[in-house]
Amino acid sequence: MRKSLKLIFLLPCVLFMLIMLNGMHGMTQVSREWVIEETNPDGISIFDDIGWSALYPVDMAVGPDGYTYVTGNTSSYWGRKYVFTAKYSPTGLRMWVRYYSGVLYDFETHSFEATAITLDAGGNAFVTGIATINETQVKSLFVVKYPSTDPNNRKIYSGAGLLPIEIAIDNVTGSIYVSVKKSTSSEYQLLKFDEELSGGFFRGGLNRFVMCSDNSGNLFISELEKEIGEPNFNIRTTKYNSNFVPQWDHLYDRNGNGNDEPFQISPDGLGNVFVAGISSIESNQDFLLLKYNTVGELEWSRFHDISPLENLTAMAIDLAGNAYLTGQVLINSNWDWSIVKYNSVGEKVIESVLDSGEPLDNPTDIAFDASGNTYVTGNFGSRNFHLVKFNDAGSIVWIETYGSANFDLAKRVGTDDA
Repeated sequence: MRKSLKLIFLLPCVLFMLIMLNGMHGMTQVSREWVIEETNPDGISIFDDIGWSALYPVDMAVGPDGYTYVTGNTSSYWGRKYVFTAKYSPTGLRMWVRYYSGVLYDFETHSFEATAITLDAGGNAFVTGIATINETQVKSLFVVKYPSTDPNNRKIYSGAGLLPIEIAIDNVTGSIYVSVKKSTSSEYQLLKFDEELSGGFFRGGLNRFVMCSDNSGNLFISELEKEIGEPNFNIRTTKYNSNFVPQWDHLYDRNGNGNDEPFQISPDGLGNVFVAGISSIESNQDFLLLKYNTVGELEWSRFHDISPLENLTAMAIDLAGNAYLTGQVLINSNWDWSIVKYNSVGEKVIESVLDSGEPLDNPTDIAFDASGNTYVTGNFGSRNFHLVKFNDAGSIVWIETYGSANFDLAKRVGTDDA
């Protein structure tokens, strides 16, 4: 089966680049099927409505049909800041681009920044972001829905004093969940909407948390928690049904004298859920991975401890319950790439460290395909960006390098089976 990869990269001259790669399972080479460069060197771009001076991608979503959605931020020569969202076909054709500058198009008094994009099962795109009043710097949340059949018929929600963190969609119930932080305090909240973005405040009084849906009507929340009288943070993970009734609850504390923090939570296709984060004791910080079964029992916990300091940057879980992690590890005063894969019973099947020789290497995203291959993108040092493919045994199949002579930043990688 042919595998396709989509990547978005941030470049200083080419405002963003979207690349489609093809490779057969077992091949040691990869070919570029198409490359899209959204350029704007002289203010006359293909996004030519008002003459952009900059265009910065923030997030990407790839649908199972091979269509790719990119959202990001723009600025013009006149100081206006918008959010753009663009859709691309599997053959690289830009289907549409839409801008968001407030309900009343109040771009002269506000600045708008995208934070994330996600898709539902019907191909509808949901974009979250922050609107800032230029004069007072007061910030608020916005959520925009672009219907797959008519992106002009958008739906909008605006919430004053809220900053978006994550967005999750349950494709069974149609519910959209957005985690937010209050701009004036340390309180986190959960918002819930229907498919028309009707709804809003749902739960409050939360600490920082991550969340996911299993597309069976359940929502999982993994929250940073500090018990009264205790000096350290732990991780509380709870499963809620579609009526937000708790189904199980588990507090994780590695050993009682360190901090455990959730970074990402994701289900597999078997009813289990995985929590990735960091666990620190004194000056040592490790990758942390927890697996909970369908009744909330902690099946296993794993620590990736190959250096004194490790920073987790991304996790991916496949339907069979394999977990893929990437992040930075500090070795001999240099930050290197670290890639690790655990199978469903917690056995480490891939462990790799990539060192470019530069002092600061940073992997930014990880993905997998149906053949068990792993893809990691990021930067080696301050120039160019890279995509590395590992086979199911953990061996490097190929390394692709892209970019210019200046600072370039990889953002996202995704796969489909088109």
